[in-house]
Amino acid sequence: MTFLEEAREQSEQIKQTFLARLNQLFADIQVWVTAEGWYTEQNEIEITEKIIGNYVAPALSILTPKQQKLVDIIPTCAFVIVADGVVKISGEMGQQILVYLRPSEQTIYNIYADNWYWIEYTRDNQVHLLTKDILLKLIGIVNENKIQN
Repeated sequence: MTFLEEAREQSEQIKQTFLARLNQLFADIQVWVTAEGWYTEQNEIEITEKIIGNYVAPALSILTPKQQKLVDIIPTCAFVIVADGVVKISGEMGQQILVYLRPSEQTIYNIYADNWYWIEYTRDNQVHLLTKDILLKLIGIVNENKIQN
């Protein structure tokens, strides 16, 4: 059985695992941004993937106390080679990508836990476990540090 055939057979499990990981990610983000005095707004988007098909997934916006949108956090796919999901963080001035990585599947990055990571596309392609501090850095990057409460 090829990799794609196996993925098609497991598509419902892949989708449900991705949705559970998104829900946990968004719960963590809500805690982190609330501590900064910001708000979140959750909605749904439809995702279409060749292997999994169409499905609805949560998306999240982060807002300042004055209801200024800082970023949209939008899942893009559950099925991707070398990762178990991709989420896009988009702001006024650009976007950054989070990927869900597992140590058992990685050979080029030092990954120690199943979790969401930001791959900093620089000369060294550093990988950062998503934490509150990394999220705040990403929000600043995609807004060119023009955050106003």
